[in-house]
Amino acid sequence: HGASDDGLGGYMSRMPPDLHFYRSTEHNIDIVALARMLGEERHRQSAEHFVQAMFSRNPSYAGTYSQGTAGDTRCDSTQPPSSPVAADGTYWNFLADADAADPRGERMASALRFAQ
Repeated sequence: HGASDDGLGGYMSRMPPDLHFYRSTEHNIDIVALARMLGEERHRQSAEHFVQAMFSRNPSYAGTYSQGTAGDTRCDSTQPPSSPVAADGTYWNFLADADAADPRGERMASALRFAQ
């Protein structure tokens, strides 16, 4: 399976034989939505935890969701300093309600302002 067992959780975007192990916020949002539909609580929680951890993770782009992690090693938790912020990750997150740590919508409001 592609789950990461570090503090960020979530799922890697690629599996062997590919050597890239990055985790994408957008891909984990997709997993949150799919796991919710299938009733797969463990997978939903892991992907949701990763999405939550990506909020303000990149110091260059505070107040929005980072694109994800680097992929040099399995479960690489480093944040590429020049990693762009993809607006579609914010919009998919809004539609899937993938950040349960934001019940009042403050983080999402900040990310939507950034994406405008």
